[in-house]
Amino acid sequence: MNFITSVLVIGGGPAGLSAALALGRQLHHTVLFDSGIYRNAAADNMHNFVSWDHEPPTYFRAKARENLVSRYSEFIRIENTCVTSLKKNAENFFEAQDANGRVWLGKKVILAMGSTDLFPDTIGYQDCWAYGIFHCLYCHGFEELGSKSVGILAIDACAVPEIALHLTQMAGQLTNIVTIYTNGNHALAETLSAKLETEASFKISVRINSTHIVRLTKTDAEVARATKNVDNSGRVNIHFEDGTTAIEGFLVHSPKTKLSGMHLIEQLGLEVSGLGDLSTSLPFLQTSLHGVFAAGDCMTSMKSVASAVSNGCLAGVGAGFQLNAEKHGTKSMV
Repeated sequence: MNFITSVLVIGGGPAGLSAALALGRQLHHTVLFDSGIYRNAAADNMHNFVSWDHEPPTYFRAKARENLVSRYSEFIRIENTCVTSLKKNAENFFEAQDANGRVWLGKKVILAMGSTDLFPDTIGYQDCWAYGIFHCLYCHGFEELGSKSVGILAIDACAVPEIALHLTQMAGQLTNIVTIYTNGNHALAETLSAKLETEASFKISVRINSTHIVRLTKTDAEVARATKNVDNSGRVNIHFEDGTTAIEGFLVHSPKTKLSGMHLIEQLGLEVSGLGDLSTSLPFLQTSLHGVFAAGDCMTSMKSVASAVSNGCLAGVGAGFQLNAEKHGTKSMV
């Protein structure tokens, strides 16, 4: 048995929920597929989103789902499953199969699967992620104000000298001592040292450590702070190849990411940008295939809850515009 609807929204994070809301308000029947996998699952709280600042992302998703179901249940259906295949069939419908083997047909698709972080192979990195390693100081940082010192992990994209120094400036808003760790990259350490001497005049103490890092471990920062042990109030212990260690209030590092649901993107033959995100057209975020839109972390390098909600709404509006135009036999604005 095939289930027929107007729009298939794939992804139950902020972007997908926002897209479904826009569609429901124009009475477009929508099925939202939620795999239950979220990039910010490790975060206790979300930040930099008005009215939801310092609130758990689980609360946000639950409240959003409750809102959709209570007000728009006639038009919005939520399925707690993942989509395993997606194609355009001979009848010009998009055909999705879920993990339970059910087939769903939709006139439009909104991809909001998000992205997945690719952690470096440093031992302990994943364990420290979101506890003592933060990728965005707008997403988490203010909470660590007063840290004795902060570290910049200058690897991957953060190894670009200008980016490392930019992150140093941001971290310097929260502490008076910042150490840039180049993890054995002595050439980068020399470049940064030269730039600090000739191009920058920092108002904080900036240090550079080029020793290779072998392991990262979590500290019990809350216990240390409660006992006023200021010298041991950091969140991350850094263990170096030469046997020495350092402790930092936190580390700043943005890992590489990959598109979630890449198999669906490949099945539809969608274009991907040079930055590794889905290519979309402004303002309504249609992909390279007519009738397929993208929203959230999968289509921008500016990955945040606030932007996901915003462009989720735009994608929902764009899909709705096309549906309305097709219903009345007119040319769509999108």
